[in-house]
Amino acid sequence: MPRLGVRRLSSQIFASQLAILIATVVMGFVLFAHQERGQLDRQYEQRSVAIAQTVADMPDVQICVEHPSGGCAALVQARATKVQFETKAAYVVVIDMNRVRHSHPDSNLIGDQVEEPIVTIDGQTHAGIDHGATGRSANGKAPMYSADGAMIGEVSVGIKESA
Repeated sequence: MPRLGVRRLSSQIFASQLAILIATVVMGFVLFAHQERGQLDRQYEQRSVAIAQTVADMPDVQICVEHPSGGCAALVQARATKVQFETKAAYVVVIDMNRVRHSHPDSNLIGDQVEEPIVTIDGQTHAGIDHGATGRSANGKAPMYSADGAMIGEVSVGIKESA
């Protein structure tokens, strides 16, 4: 006859199996969530690069970055703002080879230099996850070329994680 307070062997085995099952399910969920987040990050990085390439390929933006004139500041900002609104991007920033902003969500920063170097100087697009002041975002950068093929700037696009 079993003593009171002492578990039977079958109860101990059941408790052990239950603990192993719960631990396995939790670990599986954590691994699944990590993999899904990575996949979503890559999708949003690709999307931000595609948006950046689209803006970099706009002929009127290219002309204004290469040869800034009277109405160019407003044109570049208007194009960037429209793309930002339509794509729900957090930002669309156009810079020239001197790292001067021609567009920015904060219009006070237009005309200022960015601190970062131009990463597309290698002629390639770049994507990554940024943990910036506005939070976590997927960003893409595309080089901008003139009609004759010379690199004239870079377009940077970010999509917030919360979006």
